[in-house]
Amino acid sequence: MSKRSLTKHIVIHCSATRASQDIGVAEIAKWHTDKGWADVGYNFVIRRDGTIEEGRNLSASVDAFEEIGAHVANHNSQTLGICLVGGCNDKLQPQNNFTDKQWASLAALVGLCTRKFPDANVLGHRDIPGVAKACPSFEVKPWWVGVQANGEHGGQVIVKQRDGQLKTYPGVTVAAPGKVKATTVAPLALGGLHGKDQVEASYIQQEVVRRDAKLAAAAADTPPPSLPRAPGLENATGEELRAAYEAPVVSTPAPVVETPAAADPGAPPALA
Repeated sequence: MSKRSLTKHIVIHCSATRASQDIGVAEIAKWHTDKGWADVGYNFVIRRDGTIEEGRNLSASVDAFEEIGAHVANHNSQTLGICLVGGCNDKLQPQNNFTDKQWASLAALVGLCTRKFPDANVLGHRDIPGVAKACPSFEVKPWWVGVQANGEHGGQVIVKQRDGQLKTYPGVTVAAPGKVKATTVAPLALGGLHGKDQVEASYIQQEVVRRDAKLAAAAADTPPPSLPRAPGLENATGEELRAAYEAPVVSTPAPVVETPAAADPGAPPALA
């Protein structure tokens, strides 16, 4: 396969496997080659333990980040694909069941990809027009907004190559966790997002601010601040909060109160 001349999208996938299935590039490559494909379709695979594995490698002269994969029909020539292992429950239904180590590796890898391809969008497989799948079992765009807002995307990236050797890509300095302020998060989180994406970003923004305030209090050994949510949501779960943020705002018209008209001082007195 040839080298990509343009990278428009960094697409996140899942392997659609159970959390208990500890698989990687070797197993997925077999699935794909059994279908007649030349090699594994993804550029990178992130295992359950957070290990980042090099994916498609058909040309020694083409970097793994730039090789054309096979992961989004009709879009492969302009996209880079990253696959998280997991994404389904025991009944093989979509489930966001990725590990903390996978999230950390994904943030660092996507951060590196965006530095290599600064004009590329970060999205999920299901965000591609015409794709009728749940893959990768979570909302990618608001997740990435939250990662950027919290400064979690500049870490060192270690990739296990197909020959077993490790290749290290240095990290970069970004905003440190605990330094994000509401005034700086808002334009980053909501700018250019619309509809559900904006709702999710708004939710993430508020939760980032809440968490950072708690971290700052813990570091200063002071009691955690009181950050009340709206009435009825004090103990709400993440899904309940999202539902509340997504609920349409119903405006209730103010009641019309009729007041007697003031007497006209120039009118003649009423006759008894």
